[in-house]
Amino acid sequence: LEVVGSISGSATSTGSFGSVGVGGNPSLGKLQVNTAAAKRGIVVNATDSNASYMQFTNSSTGTTTGDGLQIGLQSDESAFIALQENSHLAINTNSTERIRITDSGKVGIGTDGPDFKFHIYNNT
Repeated sequence: LEVVGSISGSATSTGSFGSVGVGGNPSLGKLQVNTAAAKRGIVVNATDSNASYMQFTNSSTGTTTGDGLQIGLQSDESAFIALQENSHLAINTNSTERIRITDSGKVGIGTDGPDFKFHIYNNT
């Protein structure tokens, strides 16, 4: 572990950290990274030419490389978003779902229930 700057946290009785803050107090979650002026908060870097990604799992998805949600950079430098579960992927802006990709591969824009391979709904 290399720490540059300040790190703070609240230790539990077992000696492990209950929450960790880098660059400030962890008031928003288990791990909080606070940055200033043009600094990146979290960088995932492969030190060779292999893929580099973040994976999000929970107790329902499992924790293997074939589970959960993965976001990253492939070894050929292409970006990927991979939902490994039998569910939909939603893209939201302004707290509203704008695009949905269903588990069967249908894409809906402006609808959360696309009826066709590519379904655009415009109610205006």
